[in-house]
Amino acid sequence: MTHDPIRVADTQAWLRRANRDLRAAAHDLKAEPSLHDAVVFHCQQAVEKTRTR
Repeated sequence: MTHDPIRVADTQAWLRRANRDLRAAAHDLKAEPSLHDAVVFHCQQAVEKTRTR
């Protein structure tokens, strides 16, 4: 199977965005007090960005 370079680049970009969401969630979890609503939001966003379309 040949890979479409544009699709590969697009997928990598979305995975980078998802990683930033997970980093934001980890940051919010360390806050005092923890920002649980923000943690859940960022985790949900990461999942949405990694879902296949």
